[in-house]
Amino acid sequence: MQLSNLKVKFFWGFLIYAAFSFLLTIWSFSLFRNTELLEETVSKLYGLENSSLSFLRMHETFLLQHTRHVDFFSGGKNELLEQQKVAYEQIDAQMSKIHQSLKKHQIPLTYALDSLQQQLHDYQQTFERLLEELQKRGAGNFGLEGKIENTANSIEQNISEPNALILFLALRKQEKEYVITQDSAYIQNWEQLLSSFQNIEKDKQQLLLLKEYSTAFRNLVRTINLLGFPHKRGISKRLVEQSYEIEHLLHSLRLRTELYKQNRGLKLRYITLVLITLSVIVTLLLGLSIPYIIKEVKREQIEKQASHSDKNV
Repeated sequence: MQLSNLKVKFFWGFLIYAAFSFLLTIWSFSLFRNTELLEETVSKLYGLENSSLSFLRMHETFLLQHTRHVDFFSGGKNELLEQQKVAYEQIDAQMSKIHQSLKKHQIPLTYALDSLQQQLHDYQQTFERLLEELQKRGAGNFGLEGKIENTANSIEQNISEPNALILFLALRKQEKEYVITQDSAYIQNWEQLLSSFQNIEKDKQQLLLLKEYSTAFRNLVRTINLLGFPHKRGISKRLVEQSYEIEHLLHSLRLRTELYKQNRGLKLRYITLVLITLSVIVTLLLGLSIPYIIKEVKREQIEKQASHSDKNV
C-alpha cells in the first residue's frame, strides 16, 4: 500500500472521528445547558408545590376555625381569606412563568402543569361559591341564622298563651337540634309543631312573623344541605375532592419531573460513554497502526535507495 494512500485514509478517518466527536460534544453541551435550565425549573416546580399545599391548608384552617367569626359575616372580610387571595394570585403567576419556561425549552411537562392550573382554578371557584353560601347562612345576628333568631325572639316575646309558648319553645328546640345534627327527622318534627302552633296562634302580626321565621328556616335548611358540612355532601364534599385531586396532580407532576431528570441524566451518561469508547478505539487503532506505518516508511525508503542505486549503475 502506498504511504500517500495510507495518509489519506488516516486523514479521512480522523476527520470523520473529529466531526462525530464535535457533533456529540455540541449535543452534550445542549443537554448540559438544558439540564441547568431544568434544575432551575424543577426548583420552581417544588416551590409551586409548597405554595399550593400551603394554599390548601389556608382553606382548611378557615373552614375549621373561621366560619363563625363575626368579621367575616359583618363585612365579608377575613384576614386569612385576604392572605388566601394573595396566595392564589401568586400561585397563578408562578404557574404562568413556569409554563412559559417549559414551553420555551421544550420540557414536556406543560400538560401536567395545565391540568394543575385548571384544577386550582376550579377549586378556587368552588371555594368562592362556598363563601357565598356561608354568607347566606350567616352566624349570630347575620344571615339566615340571624334572621331566624331575631324573628323567633319577636314571636316569643309576644306570645300570651302558656300552651302556645311551650309549643313554640319545642319548635325552636327542633330547629336548633337540626342545625347541630343536620338530621332530617328534626325537620319533620319541626313541620308538625309549626302546623300545631299556627292552629293555636290567631294574632295576624304573629302569623306574619311566623311566616318570615318559617321561610328563613326552610332557606337555612337548603343552604346547610348545599354547604354539606362536615364534608359529607354538597359544596364542602366537592371542595375536599378537588383538594385531593390537586394533591394527586402535584404528586404526579413531581414524579414526571423526577423521571424527566433521570432520562436527561441517562442521555448525558450515554454520550460520555460513547465519547470515551470512541477515544479508546481511536487510540488503540493508532497504536496498532504505528508499527505498520513505520514498516511502510522503511519499505519505501529501501525502495527509493534501491532505485537510486540502479540509476547510478
